[in-house]
Formats: sequence, structure tokens, C-alpha cells
Amino acid sequence: MLSLAQINSNKFRKDCSNINIKETIQEVMMIQKHKAECYNINLEDRYVGFGDSHLICTDQQRLQQVLLNFQSNALKFTPQGGDVTIITELFKDQGPNGHIKI
Repeated sequence: MLSLAQINSNKFRKDCSNINIKETIQEVMMIQKHKAECYNINLEDRYVGFGDSHLICTDQQRLQQVLLNFQSNALKFTPQGGDVTIITELFKDQGPNGHIKI
């Protein structure tokens, strides 16, 4: 878990690099695959607005941490036979930057 104490004391470090968001999400899904199969829950991922490239600049370890937490909770509260879908959407801001919504 992200430590609020670290954030509040300015000791929080980010290690940003270019990563493939699709590969990162699929790695997290593979970690949870067995749990999903045990509950007969279908895991899916979708990507909107990315085109051919799925590269983003972020802290991969922190992103994986957050995604694992979200997906774990989704599996915990989804009834057997249900679906859990991670939808990642890229929004182009003015200039070279943009942001994503997961």
C-alpha cells in the first residue's frame, strides 16, 4: 500500500519511466488469473484511444500495486460467473502530453 505517512512527510519517491501499459495490465491479470478461475470470473482488458502504441510515462511498480489492489477487490466483490474488466482510456491534452483513466 502507498504510505500516506511517506507522502505527507515528502519522503515519497516516484521512479518514472516509459512502460507499456497494456503489458503491465496483462501481467497483473496473470497474477490474479488463478483466483478468477476459481470463482469462474472472466477477466478482460480494453484500451481506448491508444492507436498502435501503449507507452506511458509512470512509476510501473506503483501502478502495479494500485492495479493489484483494484483487481483483488473487484474479484472479491464480483459474484461467481461475473466479469471484471479493466478499461484504460488515453486522453490527449494540448501539446505532447496526455493522461489516462483506468
